[in-house]
Amino acid sequence: DKASLLRKLESMQTEKITAAEVLGDNSVQVIDGGLLIHSILSHTNIGASYASIARNMLSVVCSGRDNEEVHVCFDKYGEQSIKESERQLRGALDSLYIITGPDQTIRQSGSKLLSNGIFKNELAKFMLKEWGKDHYWHIFCGKTLVASYGGECYKYVPENNGITITCPEDLQGNHEEADTLMAFHVSRITATNMFSQIIVRASDTDVLVILIGGLGVQRQEVRVTVKIIMDCGMGNSRRYINVTNIADVLDDLRPGLSKALPGYHAFTGCDFTSAFYRYW
Repeated sequence: DKASLLRKLESMQTEKITAAEVLGDNSVQVIDGGLLIHSILSHTNIGASYASIARNMLSVVCSGRDNEEVHVCFDKYGEQSIKESERQLRGALDSLYIITGPDQTIRQSGSKLLSNGIFKNELAKFMLKEWGKDHYWHIFCGKTLVASYGGECYKYVPENNGITITCPEDLQGNHEEADTLMAFHVSRITATNMFSQIIVRASDTDVLVILIGGLGVQRQEVRVTVKIIMDCGMGNSRRYINVTNIADVLDDLRPGLSKALPGYHAFTGCDFTSAFYRYW
């Protein structure tokens, strides 16, 4: 049970994070696009237009904290991948789906659409295109948005009643999983040394493990410059996890333990473990 590992790691914190600290200045937020899609579509009625869905998602991304910059990372669902095999074993059924434009409306329930990987690919690509339209500039609330789908990355800056779009070279890559894509963005943000803390909005044990492993390979003088916090859970179970502190505690127990954690997790709880297990 992957949740057991998350609870164990969370219990090792010696420096817990308060909401006041998270709301502090000089922070950047990195959001799991899959979590964002699920939270919006689960409350979207049949007949809603894709323009309204894009507007709602952008409003959620740009609301709340006074972050200067927000990153959203979407999964890319590919054929003949280990993750795809696991999704099919769980009952996912992918079928052809095309989003023709912002005026198109959804004709299926959100839960049914969410089981279709092709639909989620199309929705992510639509978002990256739609968010660049000038009439959305006021929703940004002055924030810079960085959106990435499988590593294809765009930067949106609201200015002069419009949106300026660029393709940051250091954030281009090839990532099937948003889990690793978020860690990739965190590493690039850390390298710029522009922010004192990075808040990762995700609810998956895999994300916590990957972030801890990433800290494990950093030099100590780099690790101390930025605090990484995971905004985890939903509703009453939502809380903040001090990822940097957990990595430090692990390495105090045994040097290199944080670096080794992803290797351990690969044999005990990641997606391909259960996929291979069910084929044996």
